[in-house]
Amino acid sequence: MWYRTIFGLLIASWLMATTADAQRETIVLSDGWRFALDSQSVGIVHHWPEQGLPAGLGRGVSVPHTWNVDPGSEDFSGAGWYEKLVSIPASWKGRSVRIQFDAVYHSAIVWVNGRKAGEHLGAGYTRFTFDVTDLLRPGETNRILVRADNSYSRQSIPFLRSFDWPKDGGIIRPVSLIATSRPGIEGVRVRPRIMSGSAENPGTGSVEIEVRFLPGEIADGEAAAIALILQEDTEPDSKIVLKREYSPTVEDGRARIECQLDSVRLWHPDSPFIYAAAVEVRKNGTPVDRMIAPFGFREIRVAGNRILLNGEPVRLMGVEWMPGSTVGRGMAESYEDLRGMLRKLRSMNAVFTRFHWQQDDALFDWCDRHGVLVQEEVPFWGPGTPLNDTLMAIGRMHLTEMIRDHYNHPSIVMWGVGNELASREKAVIDSVGVLYRFAKRLDDTRLVNYVSNQLAWAGGMDASGAGDVLMFNEYQDTWFLDDPARIGALVDSISRDYPEKPLVISEYGLCEPANQGGDERRARDLIYHTAVLESKPAVAGAIYFCLNDYRTHMGEEGSGALRQRVHGVFDISGNPKPSSEVLRQLSSPVELLNVGWNTGHKLEVVLIASQGLPSYSIRGYRLIWSDPAQGTITGGTSVAIPPLRPGEKIHIPCDSSFNGKIRATVIRPGGEIVLQRDFIAPY
Repeated sequence: MWYRTIFGLLIASWLMATTADAQRETIVLSDGWRFALDSQSVGIVHHWPEQGLPAGLGRGVSVPHTWNVDPGSEDFSGAGWYEKLVSIPASWKGRSVRIQFDAVYHSAIVWVNGRKAGEHLGAGYTRFTFDVTDLLRPGETNRILVRADNSYSRQSIPFLRSFDWPKDGGIIRPVSLIATSRPGIEGVRVRPRIMSGSAENPGTGSVEIEVRFLPGEIADGEAAAIALILQEDTEPDSKIVLKREYSPTVEDGRARIECQLDSVRLWHPDSPFIYAAAVEVRKNGTPVDRMIAPFGFREIRVAGNRILLNGEPVRLMGVEWMPGSTVGRGMAESYEDLRGMLRKLRSMNAVFTRFHWQQDDALFDWCDRHGVLVQEEVPFWGPGTPLNDTLMAIGRMHLTEMIRDHYNHPSIVMWGVGNELASREKAVIDSVGVLYRFAKRLDDTRLVNYVSNQLAWAGGMDASGAGDVLMFNEYQDTWFLDDPARIGALVDSISRDYPEKPLVISEYGLCEPANQGGDERRARDLIYHTAVLESKPAVAGAIYFCLNDYRTHMGEEGSGALRQRVHGVFDISGNPKPSSEVLRQLSSPVELLNVGWNTGHKLEVVLIASQGLPSYSIRGYRLIWSDPAQGTITGGTSVAIPPLRPGEKIHIPCDSSFNGKIRATVIRPGGEIVLQRDFIAPY
């Protein structure tokens, strides 16, 4: 994984008597797959599941993989088959074994040694596992066969062609085999609660941990033996804050424990403090399985038309990124590809983003540790998507799998149930309400929202009103060809229709060449729209669309694997456009006003914490002044900026200028550059 693992320290601090055969073992199935397209749909008829791929058919690939970036199959919709031969250790005999797919787009059927292990249909971006204990032959070579299908379908989400990203088919995320002793852990859910404290001072908290066992491996009413370690996972010393054993009673295949902590540190974009819960299950005193779940103490809620983060009213600014656009890899992006784009997102001063479809755990691990607030969404997208009984059932499956697997991530503060549906229709409004309530039953600690592009239409009846936060895609003078001078009045009308709800502008931006003006217009529009939006108190956040020019099956630019929409402040290859610097400066939570003389005839830099978008208290920032001619801040003088609330101003003395010039740089607590300006000393 990208993040610093805590396994070493935790296991070293655990009972030294833990035996190697009691530990969870994982085989990652990345290399050595054979792949073949099935353009004639003959695989089932010709008994490939039982006999394997015919000799001489297909080619070698590594997983993750998508055929829609391969020459000749860029536009292929249909079935693709993957075959893997894997040797299973003889030591796995008698253990529970599961095969885990982090995502197969958009439907998958899996066979092991000619026998069907299971199917996962209509949900191409969520994780699924199958119990293959009775299908594998430990000590022998075993055959795994996967049929992936990316056909446009009425029984999948996204629906038919109603989505604006690539339809990349295949095993698009990692695959692994997991062996555990019994009773094995299926998952660990951590619910932290803040009892007292603030961003400035540690407080008290509690943690409720739910251990979900593999089906049938422990009886209801039986006492589970669980050892728990809670550990700091941000500080270099990784201090253990709790170590205890419990014997909770199992109910419905789950065991729950709760503990109190006298001192907890809160998770915040500027101080994303992470804890880890290490859970070990024991049987007759012997460890049989363990799992580690990172988490953070963070509270998100609404009060009137404000969003409160850890009790503080905030106005959030961010940018949306469309993954799946790495040239040559598409949706089968490596962690390095994803991490590179996440760094670009964070370099835009983004503390807020959303994803139209479910993402990999590793992406959210990065957001957890770098302070990015996220709305993750079910890909109900577009006005052509009907919320009929079939799709609503699939939507509930999407929500169940998404929330189950990503519940522990503190970066995820909102769940989304859809985007740009026919949200003025009563049937859609009712169905969005059903999805909202279903998501709330699964997770009552986060906000649940629906994203509308029709919220500004007169009447006050829109599906976005069912959510905790109003979310509006504002494209009034681009896709809707409206007068940009009316944007402020439209926002005011939304506020009148829904006076007690925060409003987030969930998208605004310029797509070319469908809209003319190029990047110069993109920068002008960005400045104008942001200025209008931040002048409206009801606007609690804004997400610019988009970070990148992105691959999509409906794009106006390019062709084949590089069909795309030119919507970003970075191009398809990740190169910045001039508008990226505009977005970075507008998204800064602090402004550098000027350099002048103070009353003591000393040079000083004047800073103010932003009151517009974004707006939140800053802590742990530093100012560095240096020589602009050096082209670096290394060797400059660093001064701590005291905590500032929105609108608070500070004058920071400087020792001297450098040949009449000075470079002022503001640094976040994590070391990232927030803002940088060069000044002429006022001699």
